[in-house]
Amino acid sequence: MLLISKTTHCGFTLLEMLLSVAIFTMMSLMAYQVLMIVTKSSVAINKKYKQISELESVINKLDHDISHITIHQSSSSNHNDYLDIRNKLLESDEFGLYLLCEDNNSEEILFHYQSNTLGYRLKNKKLERISASNSDDLNISDPEVFTMVNSIVGFRMRIYHKGKWVNEWNSGSILPRAVEVTIEFEGIGTIRRVIILLNSQTELLS
Repeated sequence: MLLISKTTHCGFTLLEMLLSVAIFTMMSLMAYQVLMIVTKSSVAINKKYKQISELESVINKLDHDISHITIHQSSSSNHNDYLDIRNKLLESDEFGLYLLCEDNNSEEILFHYQSNTLGYRLKNKKLERISASNSDDLNISDPEVFTMVNSIVGFRMRIYHKGKWVNEWNSGSILPRAVEVTIEFEGIGTIRRVIILLNSQTELLS
């Protein structure tokens, strides 16, 4: 007897192939969405980190300048105050700060200190540091203006003296104990720091 065997060939139907394509497409889209979310999160985190680093650098610079405010008798001074803090000072949109500080500008001479006339102000959401070369007057026609950081929406200060907080200071003969600086960074929040003045007991002798 002759036996004829029949071999059955199994394959994917059109419906199964379409279903597989749909599944792989959905998986690819999900993977792409996850990748985009991770990428956007990474960019946002890096941006926030950069902003926080910039703001920390600004706070540290303010801390250094304010803590080293000094009273220095200078016959050439056009400004009678060695610390001046008030609203709209130096054409600031909020608080302005004028100060005379001592800094070591020499890398070779350890104890070589030089007095610097500086100012801080908020202008068009930019925190600016102002300096006047070879002058004690920041109101000269061509001061040096450096933008320290952008996206600042608030810049305020308070002064601590004899157990009380005051909002203005312009005494030319005595320095307060501390200065509180408040900076509002757009999209981040508010940072506040109390800065102790190292020369707060210094007074001019009459």
